[in-house]
Amino acid sequence: MDGYALDEENKYSPGFSPSNPPSEQAVQYGELVLGHIDCDTTPLMWNYANKFTLFDNVFQTSVGPSTPGNLAIFTGGQTGITQLEEHPSEAYTTNGNSGTGVPDLNDDDPFWGSAEDNTPAGEKMPSSNPSKNPEFNLTFASLPLLLAGKSLPSIVANDRSPSTDLADIQQDITTIGEGGLNKAIDWGWWEEGFDHETTDGGGPASHATYVTHHNGPQYMGYLSNNPVEQTHFHGLTDFFNALTAKSLSKTGGTYWIKGGYTNQFGLTPTDPDPKVQSNFLGDDDHPAYSDSQISDATVTLAINAIAKSPYWGKSAIVIAWDDSEGYYDHVPPPLRADLPNVGVTQEGPRVPLIVISPFAKTGYISHLQGDQGGSVGKLIENVFGTQSLASLPDEYAAEQIGQQTYGEPYLGPLDDFAPNVDTLLDAFDEAKLDGFSKPLPASYVEVPQQYVTTLPAQSGLSCATLGIVPTDVALGVGLTPPADFNPRPGTDPPAAFKGINGRAATKHLDD
Repeated sequence: MDGYALDEENKYSPGFSPSNPPSEQAVQYGELVLGHIDCDTTPLMWNYANKFTLFDNVFQTSVGPSTPGNLAIFTGGQTGITQLEEHPSEAYTTNGNSGTGVPDLNDDDPFWGSAEDNTPAGEKMPSSNPSKNPEFNLTFASLPLLLAGKSLPSIVANDRSPSTDLADIQQDITTIGEGGLNKAIDWGWWEEGFDHETTDGGGPASHATYVTHHNGPQYMGYLSNNPVEQTHFHGLTDFFNALTAKSLSKTGGTYWIKGGYTNQFGLTPTDPDPKVQSNFLGDDDHPAYSDSQISDATVTLAINAIAKSPYWGKSAIVIAWDDSEGYYDHVPPPLRADLPNVGVTQEGPRVPLIVISPFAKTGYISHLQGDQGGSVGKLIENVFGTQSLASLPDEYAAEQIGQQTYGEPYLGPLDDFAPNVDTLLDAFDEAKLDGFSKPLPASYVEVPQQYVTTLPAQSGLSCATLGIVPTDVALGVGLTPPADFNPRPGTDPPAAFKGINGRAATKHLDD
């Protein structure tokens, strides 16, 4: 796990040496990956981690950018490896951020909504960049199939292209239809910009704030190409409206909530730099366009809204990150497989994961090893009592083909047989679940509104006001960044950047 800074510097100053030192911008990029986001920068998120259950040993499902993570959290921890096993001709062969194929390892937009999708305009999924070269139609199983239960056969009967969309899940449909849940569990994907948002004003939905490649279920033809399943896709504002109207399912549901390129609440970054003010309005905590404090505020607004709703008393809220954003981590990820023509499909670096619930343990850190997609899938399956995706006949058969072909076990969903994939049930207090102690009231999770709609620099919210003492502070470890540290070397290159202490940036080599 060494070499993060040097690798990053080499991207911007290839082949540098003592006689040919890297550019200052390259040095700043190298320093950036060794940074972290401290408590005073994001006190709202630290507040949740401090008060509820934090998992500190959960790994990104696969090395790569955002799309694989958004697929994995919806598919029990895979990004198409069973589709590869059944369709070797669809193998991903390009190393980088372009090139279609399975397993999905890059940010190509979904086929559905792209220029290649011939669905009539009024029925077509949205896209912020429809001309972009899209990913294949993904046909492997995902959690909505399990949640549909015995209703699944009647739901998939509405698919517009069953011969392609349903070909790889035919046995799964039969199995779930015969032995699945008696009553379907509602599900929804609520993502900013998917439909009309408040930022569109009185005009039509622009989808300008929509990060299309973050919408995991949009990649699946049996969801995106089915008018019944399309009703489960929503914009972010719709989630808040649903809480206000109390229109979510009264019998429970599973809901994924995503931000996007801007925010619906008119928040702007604390930094007065004009480039920052115009370029960092996003609220999904993504590098290059989001502001971490605005992202925290959006999460907190959602959690406050849940707390004020009838749903708090039976909720389990999981805060997860789809990737590590490239920050350094000293713990090597576990190796899952190394496939010919595809490469290493090991898990990525650790990512934070927080579980919030009236039944959660408080002030607790779980060290159990987990997988961002597989563990969330296991939690959902345990809560609703479904079988696992990995045990479905089509997925299991594909996994066996993979083991025979590649000599690797567990080449499929990670929500059942794969080792070291925790269920996240360690987050819950059995005494609260069994009624021996009271669940946590909504007041325990709610954050005063002035700390949400006003960012920390103005509200005064900090570690001290929250009573949080981070480990490095408790140990008295100095964490002063280098004088030339620049959190935005692309937006504010060194020529225009003054160091964090007002000093001019200076060129240097790594130690």
